[in-house]
Amino acid sequence: MKQKIIWFPVLCVLSASIALSGCATNKDLSDLYIAGAVVGVVGLIALLLPDKEDSNPEEQLNTDIASINEDTEDKSEKRLAEELPEKPVKATRKEPKEETAQDFIFEVTPQTFSEVFADRNFSDSQHDNVILVSGEYDREKIIALASTLDNVNRLVVDFSGVKNMHEVPAELFSECTTLQRVELPATITSIAFRAFQNCQNLAELILPNSLEKIERHAFSGCSSLTQLLIPETVSFIGEEAFAGCSSLREMVLPGLSYIAPPIFKDCANLIKVYFKDSDQQWPYWSNQVSIFEDCPKLQYVRLPKGARASLKGCDSIEVVYLPEDCYISFEGCTNLKEVVIENGVKEFSFYEEPFIGCKNLERMKIPASVESLCYTDGNPAFPYGFPAFPDSPHMRFEVDPKNRHFKSADNGKLLTSKDGRVLYGMSYVSGNVTLPTGVSILQNDTLLRGYKIDTLTIPENIQYIGHEGFMKTTIKKVVLNGTVYLDSHTFYQCQNLETVVINGTITNKFPENYYPPVSGSSGWLFDECTNLKNVIINGTIETGLEHWFRQCTSLESFSLPENLALVDGSELDGTFSGCVNLTQFKLGNNRNFSVSDDGRILYTKDRKTLVSYPSATGDIVLPADILSVGSKAFIYNDTITSVMVPANIVSLGAEVFGSCQNITTITIHNNFKTVSDFYSAFSDCRNLQTINFHGTQKEWEQLIATANEWELSHLQNVTVNIISQ
Repeated sequence: MKQKIIWFPVLCVLSASIALSGCATNKDLSDLYIAGAVVGVVGLIALLLPDKEDSNPEEQLNTDIASINEDTEDKSEKRLAEELPEKPVKATRKEPKEETAQDFIFEVTPQTFSEVFADRNFSDSQHDNVILVSGEYDREKIIALASTLDNVNRLVVDFSGVKNMHEVPAELFSECTTLQRVELPATITSIAFRAFQNCQNLAELILPNSLEKIERHAFSGCSSLTQLLIPETVSFIGEEAFAGCSSLREMVLPGLSYIAPPIFKDCANLIKVYFKDSDQQWPYWSNQVSIFEDCPKLQYVRLPKGARASLKGCDSIEVVYLPEDCYISFEGCTNLKEVVIENGVKEFSFYEEPFIGCKNLERMKIPASVESLCYTDGNPAFPYGFPAFPDSPHMRFEVDPKNRHFKSADNGKLLTSKDGRVLYGMSYVSGNVTLPTGVSILQNDTLLRGYKIDTLTIPENIQYIGHEGFMKTTIKKVVLNGTVYLDSHTFYQCQNLETVVINGTITNKFPENYYPPVSGSSGWLFDECTNLKNVIINGTIETGLEHWFRQCTSLESFSLPENLALVDGSELDGTFSGCVNLTQFKLGNNRNFSVSDDGRILYTKDRKTLVSYPSATGDIVLPADILSVGSKAFIYNDTITSVMVPANIVSLGAEVFGSCQNITTITIHNNFKTVSDFYSAFSDCRNLQTINFHGTQKEWEQLIATANEWELSHLQNVTVNIISQ
């Protein structure tokens, strides 16, 4: 304002000079009077306008933040780093103002403080009480000193003069609500558990460059901290270290080798966080644990290389920048609009189902450098495919045209290989869905995870669907056309699936010149599809059916494909395990098998081997006219309570009654020559209590002599009844 007052008369003089010069030069006076008047008006306006220095600092800060928040387009890691200060403004102790010149300053050592504070009452002090601590560090005395300061009003503690102090002890100032400022010595390497917890008035803290570790809850509840400089030397931050620091607005963190979420829990006003890169990976944490739990105003985050983190529940965050070697979940980030993978990243992975609840996600930007994209199913060491976007109807892929491995297709709805052969990612679809033409390989096992699909048609152009390709999807009906290799667990746990129609061929050959990165076999295809009722095979099955319908508890009948046969005996291993309601096997045109009169039991064509009997229940007696039982014929049947094996049966396949948890009694005969001949059939029958053996004691002892250590350990608690013939 003083400057304006000075400039106003100057402008008035200038105005008058212009008018006089007009008189002296005989120019048109009207023009010069007008010019002079303009100069005068400018001076008056300048005087009346409010000075910038007089504006409200808080309003100005809010305006600055708002202007930054509006600029969300085309940000890069570099630009975000520039917006955030390289280091927050360091809080320094201010010199006492004139009105606080009489602040009480006490110089003590750990050995003399008791004399200084004896019988002194600080509770009514209207001035800062500054405690200057010096001398040799004595842990017990420092703790005792802190315990006497609870009633000291407006407390300031300076430990900078203490020698050989390497840690701030656990709970040193915990619950000290009058503490306002702390300075630590340059020797500190660790701030221990709850050292400053709930110091609600702590507003200024100077951390030394020697600091390496901040333990859990170290600053939790320090609600007056607005800024905190974390030195570059810090590599470890424990759980909830800054939880409840509700006045923090932005943080810059150094390269950390260890971080335990949620370090920023309940930081209600936190807006920006920038993590610098580290040479070490963060430890793996569940995607259910968020670093920023309940941080409703957080808008921008830059995570470091090697981060394992969840941003679950950060519903104000709009843009995230991701460096290399990250495993990230964004579940519940309802305002997330853009995910940017930083240029230079070659490989990238996500947690399983990372975008649940991201209803406003619009873009994923993939730079030219990316060579591999996948997600991890709970363990970063075993990556699979690319995530789905079940709650993001507007999501589109933006791939740098210079990328040599990926491209976007169909206006950004698809993410494919550069040649268009492999489909990696697909924007949200619903209802009756036909897989896109132009692609032939579906390598991604979460392609449609969470998409609300009624009927899925697999067209003739699809040649390969990867391991767990449609696992846990909501598909109700599948129609398969063409010739396709289905890798293991293709429809695993599709618990809404009711009908499967196979019009084409399920082959045992990979597509030409293609070798999948993760492959099992063509087994377990419909494992745990508990609502599957109808399987219609109009085409050809070139593979075995090992464990295809495991635990399909709603399957009541099955028509065998015409070409299905037993070649090596394993083609129907465990195919119907756990299908306790399957009561009808139908042969149709198949001439390689036979069934019992009631249709419940499947045999080989000569009826000498029992292949499958999934609906057996209670106390069962194996048929007297067979010689053997195929492997896994009764596996996972929890309704069987006892088993009678007739003397005519000379062979029990592996795991015939495997994992039948309610079998308590088995009856066998002396036709078995080794324990392995019968006991492997009952592997993992954990409630087995009694064996009835038809034979002599000597024959039983000879049989037991063949048992290995594992078999003996499982027979220790079993009662054996010898039944002489």
